[in-house]
Amino acid sequence: MRIIQMGIGNMGGVWLKAARELEDIDTVAYVEIDDAITRKQVAAYDLDPQRIFRTLPEALAACETDAVVSIIPPDFRVATMRTCAAHRLPLLTEKPLAPDMAAARRMVDIATESGVLCMVAQNYRYMETIQTLERLLDGGELGRVGSITVEHYRGQRRALFHERMAYPLLQDMSIHHFDLLRFFLGNNPLRIFGHAWSARWNPYQGKRSAFALFEFPDAVQVSYSASWSSNGQQTTWPGNWRFECEHGVVTLRDDVITVQMDQGNGDHAYRYLPPRRVPHVKMPHSSQAYLLDIFRRAVMSGAEVPTPCRDNIHSLQMVFDVIAASESGEEIHREAG
Repeated sequence: MRIIQMGIGNMGGVWLKAARELEDIDTVAYVEIDDAITRKQVAAYDLDPQRIFRTLPEALAACETDAVVSIIPPDFRVATMRTCAAHRLPLLTEKPLAPDMAAARRMVDIATESGVLCMVAQNYRYMETIQTLERLLDGGELGRVGSITVEHYRGQRRALFHERMAYPLLQDMSIHHFDLLRFFLGNNPLRIFGHAWSARWNPYQGKRSAFALFEFPDAVQVSYSASWSSNGQQTTWPGNWRFECEHGVVTLRDDVITVQMDQGNGDHAYRYLPPRRVPHVKMPHSSQAYLLDIFRRAVMSGAEVPTPCRDNIHSLQMVFDVIAASESGEEIHREAG
């Protein structure tokens, strides 16, 4: 499949590597507006400067492509979607889907009215640790999930486009964790409460710390705590997870998955089997490469994708519900479904 990649700096480099990992992906052109980034990546990845353009229309005029992969800031998502729809080109776009809910709804409307695929790159779903957790929870051994605790702590010093965001942690990072909650539970939250703030030593304007509480259907309770202003003991990017389940507990901590089951004696006593470490499932590709392969198969065969924009908008809604709850101090309520 031929693609045009928009954006080759920072995360764009990750996608450059992912595309080269897949034999069935042929990147025919790139779009980049920053000349310094272009020079850097031409040298780092041996790119052909003649195939790098400043705008998507220029790239489209110069070559034929089957699809577009967009790794550009959220402010430009809607314009990119309109261009792709006009040229009948499927779009794989980085998260978050849009900078606000109004723009997200426009993205969904354009995709729906044009019939053009718009897939959102929620790559955390396709990490080996996350796939292992999902299979454990779906396997039935642990029974029903009762509650989930999620922790994410990083010392994020980078600025980039994040500094145009009022809530960079929630919009650019928590979207991953909230999407994973929907992935694990197969549903959307009914009640949301949140609080976001800036650490006193935070040198940036945007609020980079947050708490959130969610209630999902079947009374599943979720506690979320995260910060991009942490000064030590950082978590991995996916964070630390703890699932309290009907027959045991499963945790993800520092990329290690551990399960401990109760003995199931039925006498109401708290007796547990020894904890056991769970090996990660093995995947031929993961993260961005896995996403690209899913996208390729969908483009070439018409198959459904797991994160089309019409579904991913619910993950983004969680982000803005937490923001709204933080600003109002009130709980947000949503309908089931």
